[in-house]
Amino acid sequence: MVGTQQAERRVLRLTNPELSGIASNTLVANIQIVMPGEIARAHRHSGAALRLIIEGSGGYTVVNGERVPMSPGDLVLTPNWCWHDHANDTDAPMIWLDGLDTPLVRMLEAGFYEEYDRERQEIAAPVNASEWHYPMTEMQAALHRLAASGTADEIVLEYKNRRTGGPVMTTIACHMQLLRPGERTRARRQVCCMWSTGKAIRSSAASGSTGKTRTCSRCRPGRSASTSTAATGRRFCSASATRR
Repeated sequence: MVGTQQAERRVLRLTNPELSGIASNTLVANIQIVMPGEIARAHRHSGAALRLIIEGSGGYTVVNGERVPMSPGDLVLTPNWCWHDHANDTDAPMIWLDGLDTPLVRMLEAGFYEEYDRERQEIAAPVNASEWHYPMTEMQAALHRLAASGTADEIVLEYKNRRTGGPVMTTIACHMQLLRPGERTRARRQVCCMWSTGKAIRSSAASGSTGKTRTCSRCRPGRSASTSTAATGRRFCSASATRR
């Protein structure tokens, strides 16, 4: 197996057969493994990343000095330009799904990368409620509470930033869905929209579509720009085109 001395990150890339080495036009997806005793050295980049933990407990990521624990089902975030390193002090592998917005960053010609001056960061004092860690236990409890309410709607919840109440990252929104026994969801397909300096640019549905496209409520004029960046005023979110 290739070690961390030869490769900072050991991943298997998940690719769309119709695209060149990426999962979608705006996201890459990888399966990453950190073996017992290993450290994936610290660096930072202009792409934002999420980690959905698949296997292993006791490993952790350090984000700008904050130690973020990892357990199966947890969502762990490393927003753009945050220092981060991964470590596994247990006796079993840690495996997770990586999602990064690097195709979008490359399209905007905004890719930057920097290595930390040491292998790992110093760990700061712990915090009570991390902006970078969303435990599966919390999300699972919320999903079951919604299911117990008796709603006929699909059970889908969006992760919200603990500080701002908006999406957890500027360019990537994260959701989790619960499927009840025997449930079959409605067919749908996704498009995306982008707001820049108050002007909407929305991709059209595929040729021949009989679906109706609607703009996400966060993108409508007059709504709060909780996902905007102060520097450019850009917002990114998702909207859906559903076959009726």
